[in-house]
Amino acid sequence: MALFQRDFHHSIGFKLTAGFVLVALLSAAGFHLVSDAVHDDGHKLLLTIMLGVGSNLVIVAVVMYLFIYPQIIRRLNSLNKSIRAITGGNLRRSINAHGDDEITAFERTLELFRQELISREKIRKDALLGQQKLQVILDGAVDGIVLIDERGTINSFNRTCERLFQYSAEEMIGKNVSVLMPRHTAKEHDGYLSNYLQTGHKRMIGTAREVVAIRKDGKTLPVRLSVREIIIDDKRLYCGVLEDMEERNEAEKRYAYIQKFQQLIMSNIPDLLFVKDSEFRIVNANPAFLAVYPESIRHTVIGSTTLESYQPEEREAFLVFDRKALAEGYSENEEVIQFPDGKSRALQTKKVRFYNSQGEAFILGLSRDITAIKEAEDSLRKANSELEEFAYRTSHDLRSPLVSAISLLGMARESIEDGDTEIAVESIKHAEASLGNLEHLVKSILSLTETKHVSEDATDIDLDRLLGSAIKHLNHMEGFQRIDIRIHNNATHVVKTLRGRLLLIIENLLSNAIKYQDPQESNPSITIQITTPGDRLIISIEDNGLGIPESQRSHLFQMFKRFHRRVSFGSGLGLYMVRKSAEILGGELSFEAPEKGARFVLNIPLKPEERLP
Repeated sequence: MALFQRDFHHSIGFKLTAGFVLVALLSAAGFHLVSDAVHDDGHKLLLTIMLGVGSNLVIVAVVMYLFIYPQIIRRLNSLNKSIRAITGGNLRRSINAHGDDEITAFERTLELFRQELISREKIRKDALLGQQKLQVILDGAVDGIVLIDERGTINSFNRTCERLFQYSAEEMIGKNVSVLMPRHTAKEHDGYLSNYLQTGHKRMIGTAREVVAIRKDGKTLPVRLSVREIIIDDKRLYCGVLEDMEERNEAEKRYAYIQKFQQLIMSNIPDLLFVKDSEFRIVNANPAFLAVYPESIRHTVIGSTTLESYQPEEREAFLVFDRKALAEGYSENEEVIQFPDGKSRALQTKKVRFYNSQGEAFILGLSRDITAIKEAEDSLRKANSELEEFAYRTSHDLRSPLVSAISLLGMARESIEDGDTEIAVESIKHAEASLGNLEHLVKSILSLTETKHVSEDATDIDLDRLLGSAIKHLNHMEGFQRIDIRIHNNATHVVKTLRGRLLLIIENLLSNAIKYQDPQESNPSITIQITTPGDRLIISIEDNGLGIPESQRSHLFQMFKRFHRRVSFGSGLGLYMVRKSAEILGGELSFEAPEKGARFVLNIPLKPEERLP
């Protein structure tokens, strides 16, 4: 390169020109010297020619120096600059080649060389960019990714691998992948690769399995390894994807715990909890919800609307609040529903819309059984109504005997003053009777109060002894001796219930039958039938007495209802107390009208745990 860096006076052009001039001068000098010594014409001619040639060389040298060499030098200097730019890494300087001489050929060759360098530089940059993009993708992967060659040498080690194994990529690239394996596995690994390259038999390639890896600190790490073979630029590589099973196992344990805890919560919620999808199909429900369906169809509840057998109008009526919750986000209602188990329940249901992670809409429903609350409200309303009637009737019935007694006692006093002792005694007797009725009414009211508040435990009942006790307690009543009491005890099961309540019912029914017997009946009778069909106790008490007037039967079990005032004085509370006691026993008391007289039927469960709610 120094040739093209020197001044022209030190260049080859100057040397050639000087040589040509020197040859011409030497030729001219020699010609003069020889011409003086040579006298032969032939030799003189030769010398003349030589002198001409020398002169011509001088002319040629001068022409070359003045016109040709400057152009050559300029082109060579330009080539020199281009070569220096290329060797310096500057490929933007193009080389313009014109003509067909040797320098032009060299210029064209140099331009092709520059274009080749540009092409290779572009390929190198593209490859580097592609490698950088690939590394960004690999580093962004959730799982660890390792690229190895046929010898097991690590070519790439992403950031997840750095976190899992505690090695940096700089530490691992160029090392054998067996560094990450236990000793016994590391010895086998190279054999796997060699065997695959020789036979093509795949053992781990294309499959996934759980293996144990070794971290930098020597601790083991369970991973799920998937291996794939890839070809890049005719180079065989193996891509290993490693999923951290330690984290996954912990996540699965946490998820299982959450699921179990959630199920535990759902199982212990007494309310009916359910989830419906946007098609109103039940996708989840707690045991309390499923329990309302017969066991034989519970397995069909999840995945169905449970309305498949309904008529379209019934289905739409049932889905009104589901649609409201799905459209507006919330709904609330109270309704009485008859479930497949045959029972009707009053439910307060609240429904709220929610979305899962995929944006799918669902309805979370919570139904609370408010049957007991509604029954309590009904009982309270009824009790209030009864209390109002009780207060009115009590004040009236208590006042009437007192007013009557006061009036009679006044008459007795006047009679005594007039000396008419007979009228006075009769008035006192009537006053005594009125006060006796008042005492009976007060006792009935006290009995009613006790009936509502006295508590007792269920015991096994000897029905024969119970009936005997009731009959013995009533044998002092007027007309008892003329009644024929017949007992047919066909009970085959043990009865366990509240003895006091059952005795009160039987005594009141027998007392009414005795009290309201038909005086015109020649053979008054009471028939008691006892049976135990299934899990029930049924006691029927029938008489052939005065019976209940048909017009009064709808008010039969209300307070202060008296049906035969002229026959016997009563408080009108007896049948009311009997009906309430039957309900406390979990059963019911009904009235039937035989051809003559009255028949009352008591139906209660054999055991207290089977009572109606």
